[in-house]
Amino acid sequence: MADEAMSSVSGFFPMCGPHAVVSCEISVSLAPKEERSLFSKIEGRADELAECFSASDEIYSVIIAKGEPPRLEKSGKIFSVGPEQQKDWTVHISEEILKATCHQYTRWNMVEAELRKLLRYALEIGEYAGTDLRNISLKVVDQFCHEKMDDDRYDISCLLSRSSRYLNPLAFAGNKIWHCNSGWFAVSGNNVRCLNHLNVSAVDGSLEDEGEEVRPVYSVMIEHIQSVKASDLDLSGTIFADDHVATVDAMQWMHKSNKSVMVDLLQENKLRQIGLKWGEE
Repeated sequence: MADEAMSSVSGFFPMCGPHAVVSCEISVSLAPKEERSLFSKIEGRADELAECFSASDEIYSVIIAKGEPPRLEKSGKIFSVGPEQQKDWTVHISEEILKATCHQYTRWNMVEAELRKLLRYALEIGEYAGTDLRNISLKVVDQFCHEKMDDDRYDISCLLSRSSRYLNPLAFAGNKIWHCNSGWFAVSGNNVRCLNHLNVSAVDGSLEDEGEEVRPVYSVMIEHIQSVKASDLDLSGTIFADDHVATVDAMQWMHKSNKSVMVDLLQENKLRQIGLKWGEE
């Protein structure tokens, strides 16, 4: 009831019920290799790749293309785990990019561990070492919606803070369609420099509930991308393993940085609504 009350006051609601994260992605860019194809290596071992997921856990139940054996779709180079219309996880594979994405976010510690496990296995199949990596990135996308039928109650300042250092004042000028883009460098406690890209967009959108009609909405998307140079990390050992200090620490630090950005962007009642608290993962 408390969440409903807060939503009714502001009109904005998080896309995913208890939270607003629509996707969480960890990616690595790879140095090109002669006579080596990560895509072709993984294509022949898709069954093993699918076994990376925690199929025994209901949260991460694995359904492979509606009962069919796991496969790579060459057209889009997307390996999909989950029903076609509601994928839980996807992996994008190209010769120089490897991305693992969670589309059904729950808790950071759980999701991050699964994504690292998948990346670790894919890199092992492709026989890539730490020296073959260029960058490691974390991308988190949050989404809030506002019903167009409640157009009279639309007030972006009920969702976003006017004092945010990341937003242009024009975002609060009354227009419902706008975009703010910013970028900066941050340095971790381990003296690792991290490049940040933040895109905040207010756009027209729609929601389609199961068995219900399409509902027109205004949508606010917050896309935060952070990237560190692999050369700034100690990548000896098994990259992305649970005991690999450099990659685990980098992921945790970027996660906390993302939370810091959200705290700056959102109004206090929205932070409470999505359960964003310092010291909790």
